[in-house]
Amino acid sequence: MKILYIASDTNLSYNQVGGAGTHMRATIQYLEKDHQVIQAIGGDLIARNHGIQEKNTISRQKTWKSHIPNFIKYLFQDFRIIQRDRDVLVKTEELIKEYRPDVIYERSCYGYSTGYKLAGKYNIPRCMETDVLMFELKRGATSFLFNRLFYFYLEKIKFSTADAITVQSEFSIELCKKYWKIKHDRVFNKDLGIDLNKISLDSDISSFEDRYELKDKFVIAFVGLFQKYQKVHLLLEAAEHLKDVPEICFVIAGAGWKYEELTSEINKKNLKNILFIGKLPPEKVYQIYRRMDLGIIPDCAYHMYPVKYLEYCSYKKATLVPRYQVFNRFFPSEDDFNNFSFVPGNVNNMAEKILKLKGQNLYRTTIAEHLCEYVKTNHTWDICGKHVEQALIESINFKKSK
Repeated sequence: MKILYIASDTNLSYNQVGGAGTHMRATIQYLEKDHQVIQAIGGDLIARNHGIQEKNTISRQKTWKSHIPNFIKYLFQDFRIIQRDRDVLVKTEELIKEYRPDVIYERSCYGYSTGYKLAGKYNIPRCMETDVLMFELKRGATSFLFNRLFYFYLEKIKFSTADAITVQSEFSIELCKKYWKIKHDRVFNKDLGIDLNKISLDSDISSFEDRYELKDKFVIAFVGLFQKYQKVHLLLEAAEHLKDVPEICFVIAGAGWKYEELTSEINKKNLKNILFIGKLPPEKVYQIYRRMDLGIIPDCAYHMYPVKYLEYCSYKKATLVPRYQVFNRFFPSEDDFNNFSFVPGNVNNMAEKILKLKGQNLYRTTIAEHLCEYVKTNHTWDICGKHVEQALIESINFKKSK
């Protein structure tokens, strides 16, 4: 089977660190075991300058951009998307003519229509991948009401014309069908997965512990690319609630949304119990996983668990999560789920749970071992990738039956 993998957004690339990079690579690598995969990823097709600008340039840019009304910024963003979509479409069409793929697997990218247009033009079966979250997040970041309605219409057309759809959680299936008014049952759950070969349990953590003075500390850690919906600021509020418990230390590693504001707030409030260490290479991230006593997810989409949760579990680390039912199945019982979850957005409840779990070492270890085994049994790419393959086959079969 020849598969054309499309991810039109020019901010995406195969080798990117964080964000969608891990997920795209894992999906492609799984499919490449038995099939030929042709990549059409926007950031790789269209060469763009991803270099780091001079610091003073960034400051000046932020200054003048801050004076531009949002609707104007969004309008120019819309124009850029239209132009980039056209550029990606031209390059992708060249790949179709060269390789003649049997099926398209398209990662849905907001505002881009490359896969939809080319599948229709060349009568190629098309499977859409979505986490449903994307449209919720970006719906307000468009210029005028007309554009929001247009984008909604575009996404609806992309999904309603797809021969099959994959989502990233069983809770997203009905949500996707309801949201896009999908009337068929060719919507498949493709759980997120991890690569067990990348688990590093033998890295030395003593130097890391000494460097950040974490010896004898109860370490609560969050690692990842900051997104608005993750509400990382809740961890700062929790740290403020627990500042009189000297052995507790929050470790936050990553970068992204409002990074500068978060670091500034830590300094402003003089929070000594929170360590904000920025973006780290993978080997340093593994050291945090090994050293932390409790992982934490400040917030996430209510119908999706983040891949970092699976990573925490794979390192045998119990994790405190917002009380969304999507996490329930990971735990041995309803009581365990309640003990390791807090009311979403409720910092007082989060702090209370942290204090309680701090004194339950054996319980944390027992749950952590269960979570690790559950993830290894249900969330490796060898397992999750099969559902992608199934969706692609269904796409082809449905197209043939028309």
